[in-house]
Amino acid sequence: MLAKRAAHEFAKHREVELWRQEKLGERPRVTWDHTVIEWLKVHEHKRSIEDDRTRLRVLSEQLRGYSISQVTPERLRKAVESLPDIGYATRNRYMSVGSNGLIFAASVKWCSPPEKIPRFKEPSHRIRYLVPAEANRLLIELPDYTRPMVEFSLATGLRESNVRLLEWSNIDLERAIAWVHGDKPRPAKASRCRLTPAQWVC
Repeated sequence: MLAKRAAHEFAKHREVELWRQEKLGERPRVTWDHTVIEWLKVHEHKRSIEDDRTRLRVLSEQLRGYSISQVTPERLRKAVESLPDIGYATRNRYMSVGSNGLIFAASVKWCSPPEKIPRFKEPSHRIRYLVPAEANRLLIELPDYTRPMVEFSLATGLRESNVRLLEWSNIDLERAIAWVHGDKPRPAKASRCRLTPAQWVC
């Protein structure tokens, strides 16, 4: 009985909602969660989609349940500001993927076009590389299950996603060669690395 009454109330609410959309030009109420799902479907072939998916999952912990029209640039920024222990460059990556969701929602008429979305100011500084002694100290302190991955990354210059998603089909142990496909993010120097008895070199 309760289920039947709830279904009836939902139908009435939906009928009024559709009438207001048709007669008054109101936008349909679409949630942040639905927007994220649809944006991921449209961009599933994007090269960095896994990184985007991870960041959107984190943002959704703050924005879940909100109507997309309620997710203003200010609310998005506050959600990113609440994330602990990340630098300004990383915060801007969260802002970027979040603003892409808002722009997508506006393009399909789920909300008004967002106002300009400010980014976090990133401090300017020179890139500093580890010297061998520092790298060795780092490797000593790492737990056993992460040390090989970090050692491989330090020796090759490959990004974290390149190492984590590396497949056996991209490794030739006989020739001591590994390669990264052209449609994947690559290190600046090269896309092929050779394994010597001591280390990987690019």
